[in-house]
Amino acid sequence: MSIDDLEVTLRLLAAVAAGAVFGINRDLRGKPTGVRTLGLVALGAALVTVATTTMPEFSHSPDALSRVVQGTIQGIMAGIGFWVPVSFSIARPTRRFMA
Repeated sequence: MSIDDLEVTLRLLAAVAAGAVFGINRDLRGKPTGVRTLGLVALGAALVTVATTTMPEFSHSPDALSRVVQGTIQGIMAGIGFWVPVSFSIARPTRRFMA
């Protein structure tokens, strides 16, 4: 395993660990989304980010790499911004959420 492979592996493991920490907190509070879900979501987000930053097409231009990373982060945040209200409306159906 080369240094680059080791660094990528450590980054992915750190992402899974961070997601698992948030998942443990949710499990302790009895929330439906827990360790596995948040660990896998964090792994997926980290995998997309690592894959885009290690593409050889972007290594020559730091500006292009910066735009790719910003776009990846914006996409992840947009997904979170979409799914959080949806999960609230599914988890607690009330008249306020029902049309």
